[in-house]
Amino acid sequence: MNAIQLEIQQDRYLLSIDKAVIDRNYLDRLIKLIRVDYLATQVDFEESVEALGAEIQQDWWEANKARLLNEE
Repeated sequence: MNAIQLEIQQDRYLLSIDKAVIDRNYLDRLIKLIRVDYLATQVDFEESVEALGAEIQQDWWEANKARLLNEE
């Protein structure tokens, strides 16, 4: 068996992951991220809200990129 396998069925994806490959805490965080991303696709924001979100992300990145890229 491969460490990570994806099976595609008619109405769903089945993902199988060897426990030795991915820590349970990491998997929990990944599932939460997928859920949040899915919920975000279900929300109908006005364009002004989306533009504000993009601006906030850009501002955050400019303020934090040196720290995250170890350029401090």
